[in-house]
Amino acid sequence: MRTMNSARSGRSSTSSHRVYLNPGGGELIRCDAIGVDKLIGMAEAADTIEAHQTGPNWLPSTEVRQLTDPLSALCWARPDLVTDPISLRKALTQTISDRLARIRIKTGRHFLAGEIIRSQNGNEQGVLLLVLTRTDITSCDWQRAS
Repeated sequence: MRTMNSARSGRSSTSSHRVYLNPGGGELIRCDAIGVDKLIGMAEAADTIEAHQTGPNWLPSTEVRQLTDPLSALCWARPDLVTDPISLRKALTQTISDRLARIRIKTGRHFLAGEIIRSQNGNEQGVLLLVLTRTDITSCDWQRAS
């Protein structure tokens, strides 16, 4: 994965944009820093969640799954699937918020999020793309492998 730094006009000096390129090429997906509520809304609309990391000192996959598993579980917070969907959603939201804060405090990094629609065999599937990066990076373009 190759990184390109690009300055964005009209933005403060503390924010930056990165482009992460895959040697095999592929589609570029825009990812931005977002709040917990928007992340939860994106996760509820997604069929699949993909998490990627940048830079050195990657988090172990078990720590990343501590965030992606509750995001994936949001699809279960529906009245036709559980007896108390409001309590389940509230508990998952709190877990997600706590995990994001822990990652930010422990590593000095945060997740950027983007969405794409992937077509396979005529079926469309929503994908939530999460990119773990330094907190000074506020947006990125992630190139998915073709």
